[in-house]
Amino acid sequence: MTKVQLSYGIRDGVPVPITAITPESNGNKCDCVCPACGKALQARTLGKKRAAHFAHKAASNCQPETIQHQTAKFLLQWRIKSAITDGKPLLLNWCCESCAKNFSMDITKSVESVEVEKGIASIRPDVVTIDHEGNPVALIEVVFENHPSDEKVQFAKERQFNLIEFNIKADPETALKTLETSEVLSPSRVRPCHSEYCALNDFSDTQKPPTKDSPLSSDPHCLREGETEETSSGWLPVVVGVLFAGCVLRAGWKSLSKWLR
Repeated sequence: MTKVQLSYGIRDGVPVPITAITPESNGNKCDCVCPACGKALQARTLGKKRAAHFAHKAASNCQPETIQHQTAKFLLQWRIKSAITDGKPLLLNWCCESCAKNFSMDITKSVESVEVEKGIASIRPDVVTIDHEGNPVALIEVVFENHPSDEKVQFAKERQFNLIEFNIKADPETALKTLETSEVLSPSRVRPCHSEYCALNDFSDTQKPPTKDSPLSSDPHCLREGETEETSSGWLPVVVGVLFAGCVLRAGWKSLSKWLR
């Protein structure tokens, strides 16, 4: 058994970052439990040798990956639930890996509630949004090692539910902080794609060949963070101008060299 340092605890179903712990709620007074096993945590914020963190009161079998995976679920539920309660949209922005188009959607649209690991027929998605009639709207999966099972993909495909993935494996702690604080969330994949020409429309992973009238034939691309269509193409005139100026200078230098001889 090992003691694992946690960045978040759960209090009354709500994720609590260690940065929210005050000196008065340090130690056992934090009233938080582990996102993975549900056992009591201690807040350790007053130490000088280690960064502030939560730790299990007793030794635990919880693994860091499991804790981070569960924390991401609670953060997504809390963000969506808070947006619904406040009557504000929660935007998702993403670039389709198949057709390279950029999309945006309000994850709270037509949503009444959101639950973690709610059983639906034979599947149990990490997070599911539900409309006012109790029907699922979107299935959300937090990806660490394993992508959604074939059964979940087929289930979403047959019912045309949005299947939304957040991959946190590369940098879990940064990903968790982003889920907590970012005004706009960026899933790693959304199926079906919102473009009629994209292969992800049928939940496959192979892009359809662009047709003559397809937007895909215009060589689409994903925008980098903070980039717009204008800025992403604005470098071309600059490059052309520099190359033209170089040619002019070179021709002028050759003419001057001949004159001097």
